[in-house]
Amino acid sequence: MQLRHSRRRPESYPEFFPGSVKHLIQPEQHAYHCALACVEVSLKMVPRAKPAFDSIVLQLDSPGCQKMLEFGDMHKKLLTPIWLKYVEQTFAGKRSAYALMVIKVLPHVGKFAFYPDFWKLMWMIRRFIFRVFNDNPKERRVTGTPALFLAVITHAQFYRLGMGPYEHDKLHRPLSADAVLVRPKTVEGRKAKTKYNNFMQKYDKHTDRYYLKGAERWLLARVIIGSVAETERRLNLSQGQLNEDFYREPWDYVMGYKKN
Repeated sequence: MQLRHSRRRPESYPEFFPGSVKHLIQPEQHAYHCALACVEVSLKMVPRAKPAFDSIVLQLDSPGCQKMLEFGDMHKKLLTPIWLKYVEQTFAGKRSAYALMVIKVLPHVGKFAFYPDFWKLMWMIRRFIFRVFNDNPKERRVTGTPALFLAVITHAQFYRLGMGPYEHDKLHRPLSADAVLVRPKTVEGRKAKTKYNNFMQKYDKHTDRYYLKGAERWLLARVIIGSVAETERRLNLSQGQLNEDFYREPWDYVMGYKKN
């Protein structure tokens, strides 16, 4: 997907979960969708997230960050497999995963080490993660992961465009955008969805509602309320349900949450 930039700043933040179905062609995509959902929901539920996020958006307009984004668009096919392999090895518990990724990526992105704009962006994203996902900054339990960093950049880049990914596809690939919705809005979209579902039936999938609900519960339990038991009580959930959900799904992992 080639992103077309607009200087117009939208009134609302982009929605990555407009009521579609996310098929997991690569298992690692599940963790990335969780990260995207946590960023999106935080902009709605955590007031301190907005000013920190807006600063990141402004930083993307700097010359050094523009060169980084252009490089990413040009080398997406080269860098994406390296990233997916890293996530796969991390899930498998291989401690060398991060080092191997760095070794493979450095020859391609090493030149950005000389861009002050790039390092300022990385610092601002780190600050966003520390401030937004830690209720007590003196006792940080969420430190972030590469997937979360990427999710923040992706949100910021689309915000600069003045639209979300669904709106972007609807403008440039309307039939494809309609087909991924749970309930396509056009006759052509409903016909395309049948073919789309038949093709994708071999892959696991989750609805947007699944991701948004999971992100909301994680933020309540880990950040806003800060207690799993109290969150279960307020949401009228059975005791132990959230701990089971957080163990089964990669919410804690993708956010870099330290349990001890």
